[in-house]
Amino acid sequence: MTEKWEEVMELVSEINKNNFEDFNANIVYHYFRRFKKELPFNFEKHLENVKREKKTNFLKRSDVLRGIFLDFPLEIKEDIINDFLYKFHRHKASKRRILKLEEFLDNNRNDLFGDENL
Repeated sequence: MTEKWEEVMELVSEINKNNFEDFNANIVYHYFRRFKKELPFNFEKHLENVKREKKTNFLKRSDVLRGIFLDFPLEIKEDIINDFLYKFHRHKASKRRILKLEEFLDNNRNDLFGDENL
């Protein structure tokens, strides 16, 4: 199931690729912080902590965000994805990329959410 969630985050990153200003890495981090209050307020500080923890000098911001997201329980992941889709539509992100994410979610609904009846 983790691979499917990683694909979801990859599709979210695709939507953000063209410097979608209303939804950058810092905004995503602070959105995630709403659900994980123990994260530092400063994303740069969190990046430094993760670098120290992993004993590396370089980390992609998207990989750090992906790691935070994958640690969330299913209910929170679903809430986050619903909020992301709302914000993407509201801020007129790429309709083609949004559709690709929505189709992936629909096609993998059972694997992601355990919704056998939908």
